[in-house]
Amino acid sequence: MHKSLGGLAIAGFLSCAAQTAQATPLEATCPNVSYRGPIIVATCYNALLQPVRSVIDVRGCVSEPANLNGQLVCERGGGGGYGFRRWHPDY
Repeated sequence: MHKSLGGLAIAGFLSCAAQTAQATPLEATCPNVSYRGPIIVATCYNALLQPVRSVIDVRGCVSEPANLNGQLVCERGGGGGYGFRRWHPDY
């Protein structure tokens, strides 16, 4: 494949990935994950393949934590939808 066509294909894929933004399992896109009780601290890749540091408290989660564009998310009980917290320097 010609280099410029390959670049266009990758750019199109990343654009599509950013627009659809579906959560993926931690093992697939988060190479650095640590568990501190109910707190998960991870470095995950976003749709542009950039590493993003994220933290989530899994208390109240009714689904497995996942990566949504570099942020850790989970489905919360009681209809609370997805919840996430950005990295905090105390973690």
